[in-house]
Amino acid sequence: MWKRLTVTLAWISPVNPMNQIYRKSKLWFDFPGKDHENVLSLSRKFYDNDTVNRGTVQHEIFEANRASAFVDGTTLSIRVNCKEDASKFEQSIKYGLSATLEVAPDAQVNIYNEIRLKVQPQIQI
Repeated sequence: MWKRLTVTLAWISPVNPMNQIYRKSKLWFDFPGKDHENVLSLSRKFYDNDTVNRGTVQHEIFEANRASAFVDGTTLSIRVNCKEDASKFEQSIKYGLSATLEVAPDAQVNIYNEIRLKVQPQIQI
């Protein structure tokens, strides 16, 4: 069964005009425990990790052509990381994260209703 996960992270970084790197912060997303491979059996398409982590937008596509067991209660975690880049920053960094899961149109799986029922914002401690 064909499936595709598209994840996009975009942010606005404060700048340091006195540094060649210029961005005060660097953000990126990853999957703790390689969840995209272990849970959904997906692999990265198109670009390598170094290419997608340049700039202030990280857009990645992961695909697979085989079915995988996704047991009720299993989660897919996407972690957003932040670090100082050109200099120290004191304010918070605003960002947007989007994740889209697609399946083959002829799949007889009611995945969209199942995901809609499970997706809930998690409160951070």
